[in-house]
Amino acid sequence: MIRHLVACLVIVAGCSSALPDAAHDAAQDASIDVGNDDAFVAQQDAAVRDAQDVQVDAAVLPKTPGEHEVEFVFGSTKRRFLLAIPQSYDGTKQVPLVFAFHGNNQSALKAAATYGLREEAAKRGWIVIYGDGVVAQGETGGSWNAYSCCSFARVSQSDDVGYVREVLALALGSLQLDKRRVYATGFSNGAMFTHRLGVELGDRFAAIAPVAGCLSGIPAGGTTRSLVGAPVRQVPFLALHGRKDGTVPFDGGKVDVATFDAEAVSVGFWATQNGCNTTPTTSYPQSGIARIVYGGCTSEVQLVATDEGTHTYLQLEKYGASTASYVLDFFQRFELPVP
Repeated sequence: MIRHLVACLVIVAGCSSALPDAAHDAAQDASIDVGNDDAFVAQQDAAVRDAQDVQVDAAVLPKTPGEHEVEFVFGSTKRRFLLAIPQSYDGTKQVPLVFAFHGNNQSALKAAATYGLREEAAKRGWIVIYGDGVVAQGETGGSWNAYSCCSFARVSQSDDVGYVREVLALALGSLQLDKRRVYATGFSNGAMFTHRLGVELGDRFAAIAPVAGCLSGIPAGGTTRSLVGAPVRQVPFLALHGRKDGTVPFDGGKVDVATFDAEAVSVGFWATQNGCNTTPTTSYPQSGIARIVYGGCTSEVQLVATDEGTHTYLQLEKYGASTASYVLDFFQRFELPVP
């Protein structure tokens, strides 16, 4: 059962992991619709509403295994996240933490149910926090304020970076977590936001892995590309993207009212920032999958491109592998440097 925890806190805003061998307005919601299933979201949300409400001291998160929905006030906005603690967690040793961010007009509940991280993280004994984006009145799903996308979060300039910073501080203060092994992954709008976290909170995240989402672009109603500053540090980077993605195209371009960077531009940004060689090495572990790795880096940069991949987090499942497992195996190789 998912337990719904009402946190009494006010924060002032400011398969195998190895690959087998051999958008500013309602129109943007349509252009960045990431497969939202309203019936699914409504059903999942209803299940949480029916769960037992527990008043807790927000300074201390639940420590018992299971999935706990936590609600708190950030600035003047009520926000949520889903905390998934594996059965193996007993608080006697520090474990890694993964943040996962859903797509536009989706929810933490759907991300937990569909990305495969729930099972893969549990195998490793890792904790996962599924963020919940800000939700506009009358909508069922949320969005994230990435550089050029999406929807209500971008239009309202939601302080989502601040939200993540505070959730991380709350988690580190409550659970036995290895603060040098905190990671971020996301899908679509959540992938775009993962890029932003890598740039602005890279000193908190040991590695990032956006899936099917670009770094930046021209937002709906705009005429110029949203600017991206220099990352606070060189962050190990993995991207996965399908060449048949029609929502956030692999090769970039305009979709309805927004224009997106090509994956080559997004990955190239990180290769430049991480001091990599300009020409990557490409291997083909299996027909239909290209692994593109930039060498000579201070921090690794890798892109996995799938010929048959569409707009989904599950890029490798058609090839007999687990996307979530591949992402977590990548994460496992990195930790933040000793201060």
